[in-house]
Amino acid sequence: MKKKDLLIKIIIIFIAMVFILPYMGVIYHTLPRNDEFACAYGIIKRGGYSLSTLVNFVVSNYMEWEGNYSGVFIYSALNPIIIGNSDSTVHFMNLICFAGFILGWSYIIYRSLSFFDIQDNNKKVLTLAVLIISMNCRFMRETLGWYTGYMYYILQLLLGTLGLFMVYGLITNEQKGKKKAKDIIILTVACIFELIGAGGTLHVSAILCWVVLLLLIWTIYRKKDWLKAAILFASIFLFTVVNVAAPGHRVRKGDYESVSLIQGVVYTVTCVYNEIKRLCTETFLPYVFLIIFITLFFIIKQAKTNKELHPLVVGFCGIACIVGSSFPVCYGYGESTMASRGYEMMDLMIVIWGVLFLCSIVNYLLSKDIHLSRESIIVTALVSLLMFSTVALDNVEISDIPVLQCTAGLANGSIKDYSDYWRNVLHEVENSPERNLVIKVDGEYLDRECIIDRVMIQEDETSWINTSMATFYGHDTVRIQRID
Repeated sequence: MKKKDLLIKIIIIFIAMVFILPYMGVIYHTLPRNDEFACAYGIIKRGGYSLSTLVNFVVSNYMEWEGNYSGVFIYSALNPIIIGNSDSTVHFMNLICFAGFILGWSYIIYRSLSFFDIQDNNKKVLTLAVLIISMNCRFMRETLGWYTGYMYYILQLLLGTLGLFMVYGLITNEQKGKKKAKDIIILTVACIFELIGAGGTLHVSAILCWVVLLLLIWTIYRKKDWLKAAILFASIFLFTVVNVAAPGHRVRKGDYESVSLIQGVVYTVTCVYNEIKRLCTETFLPYVFLIIFITLFFIIKQAKTNKELHPLVVGFCGIACIVGSSFPVCYGYGESTMASRGYEMMDLMIVIWGVLFLCSIVNYLLSKDIHLSRESIIVTALVSLLMFSTVALDNVEISDIPVLQCTAGLANGSIKDYSDYWRNVLHEVENSPERNLVIKVDGEYLDRECIIDRVMIQEDETSWINTSMATFYGHDTVRIQRID
């Protein structure tokens, strides 16, 4: 191994440890919240943990609440409350989910950057940078810090995109046609991944439908083997229709305001605009994007003249993906705002499409023989940073950057203290012999703001969370009582 390559790997590992380990430490301390207990209650109600019970639970949920069949099945089958019901089981699942995101999202970023002519070591460093940015637009409390959120969103996104790249590899393979049996197996596995991907939340299903459609359009435009892409798109579209057609969606939608399609579009555009505005005025994202933009002039070796890499095409595809995938959420809830997990998914899309858009701009400029000296690039960067700083720096709270919040919370022990307190509350629910259990909870822990969420047991014993926990742990009723 060359000394330069070894040095780059050491730098990548060091940066990854500095920015990822604190995040992982906080994820390790996250707690079961609400749906995990409702799931456990649903499994117990149907006779206990078994394959037939899991299938029955999925069917019941599909008919009465929502269409995300694969999300419900997987989060029920692997629910740490059901399969282990111990601290070690919860910790283990937290870390497994986190590791899956790090590896899966890094792979997606790396493969996406491969559309541009970037040397491998530079691509690895840029992948790490984009990964860190993705995790620090906001703390991903509902997609990484919540087991159910991960199984409904992240897992489906990773598997569905992996299926896309598997088929893309088949289409671009120079030895295509020589291993038909292998190709059929790979295509089948990719379609299975789309089956799982479409069976999560509709937010992710819409993302996958859009990017697989782009693959199909590209194969037709390039006169490639479009049949494989068509089969993949048919799979994701068909399974998404299965999700959308769930009677449970209509039942659930009855709890929210019904709006017209036009109003849904307006809500969606408003929602996306407000989030982009937040990222540009209240976070570090504009500064990092500027640095990446300047850096790309040094690491994109040679321009690719593919028309599909034109900035207008990449920009349109990105905006369409972000707006289109957010529409089912805003339309379904009849609001121009989303739950935190919706914004977390939107931020992932904004970051990766934003970086690809910057790559396309630099690629376009290089293709037009627009060469800038390093000195002029550096001067431009400094002036731009000065302009950004005078406009927006006062709105950016450095202490709000998630990795710094994680580091501070772990260093001062506040996260562990908060997690341990609520874990002890959960232990009391699990071990107390009382039939009508009342747990006295310090008001300071109810009011304290923490980067992670508490166990969502309520003061109202009739709350669905309380009734689920009570049934699962063998009580008649469970509630908390605030003690100040």
